[in-house]
Amino acid sequence: MSEQQTERRPAYGPGSWVKPLSGGAAGEVTARYVTATGFDYAVKGLAGVWMESSLLPAEPPSLTAVLADLSERWGVMSPAEEQAYEADRMRRERRLNLAKMAEVITDTDLERIVNDRVDTYASKVIRRFLVAAAKPDGARFCWLSGATGRGKTVAACLAIAIERGRYISAESLCLAYNAKTPEAAALREHARHCRLLVVDDVGTEKDHDAMRHALHQLVDMRQGNNRLTIITGNESRDKVRAWLDPRTLERIEHQGGIVECKGDNLRRRGAA
Repeated sequence: MSEQQTERRPAYGPGSWVKPLSGGAAGEVTARYVTATGFDYAVKGLAGVWMESSLLPAEPPSLTAVLADLSERWGVMSPAEEQAYEADRMRRERRLNLAKMAEVITDTDLERIVNDRVDTYASKVIRRFLVAAAKPDGARFCWLSGATGRGKTVAACLAIAIERGRYISAESLCLAYNAKTPEAAALREHARHCRLLVVDDVGTEKDHDAMRHALHQLVDMRQGNNRLTIITGNESRDKVRAWLDPRTLERIEHQGGIVECKGDNLRRRGAA
C-alpha cells in the first residue's frame, strides 16, 4: 500500500478514498450526490491508487446525514435560493429560444415573455394547450383566431420560448409549399418535423387558395409526425371554419381546436 493510502482519512466525504464502482482508478472524493437509487461518489481519478475494502463505510450514511453534511460543507441552496436559480435559468433559456424573434415582437413583449409576465386570454389558451399537449394522446393543434391586437402572436411566441419552437409567417409558408426551389424544399422539411411550429398571421398572404393548400399538406404531415402546431389569424372562428378544407378542419378540431380571442385591443392598452 502506498504512503498516501496509510494516512488517516474519513470513511466518506472529501478526503476519503473510494474504490470505483466500475473500473478505472480510485481517487479522492470531491463531491457527493444523492440519487433516486442511492449514493454516488464523484471522484478525482488518481491512477494506481487503490484502497482496502475495510476502509469503506459499512453502511451508507442516512439521507438526513448526507443533506446536513452537504449543507455544512458545500452550502446547499435554500428553497428560496433554488427558486431564484430556477427562475434565472428559465429566463436565460427563454431569451435564447427567442433569439430570432426580434423582427416579430417588440423588445417590451420579449422581456414580458422572458420574465413570465404575459397574462392575456390568448396566453392562457396557449398554456392550457401546452399542458394538454404533454399527454401522449393530447392536443396537437391550436388555432388562435380573432381581430388584431388580442395578443395572439405574443402568446404564440410564449410557446416558442417554453418549447424551443420554430416561427414562420403565413406568407413564407405559402411560398415554401408552392415554390420549386431548394430553399423552399428545405423550409418545408423543417416545417414538417420541428417539435413545435408557429404559423403566424394566416389570412395576410397574397394567395389564399395556395395558403389553404399549404395548410392542408402541413397539417396532414405534422399530424402524422405527432408534432405541435400553433396557427394565428385575424379572421373570426366561424370564418376560419368556413374557409378551411374540410379534412384540414377535421384534423385540427379532432386534436385541438380553433379558439377566438375576443376582448379589448391590447395594443391600445400597451399590453399586447
